[in-house]
Amino acid sequence: RKLDSLRAEFETVKFRHKDVEFTCSFSGGICQSSQVKNIDEFVEQADLALYRAKDRGRNQIVKSDDRD
Repeated sequence: RKLDSLRAEFETVKFRHKDVEFTCSFSGGICQSSQVKNIDEFVEQADLALYRAKDRGRNQIVKSDDRD
């Protein structure tokens, strides 16, 4: 919830480069350490969750156990 709140707040920040104003968003994939056996699996599961977030339209946080 905290990461999703940060994501939503970040989306409202206005950036400026030269005369152009714009906003940014980000996606994230997260994994609980209790779901994996080692650090390599931890990173792999979080990375897979990140790609699911991107595939679902970006600008969202997806948990590794969220397979829908």
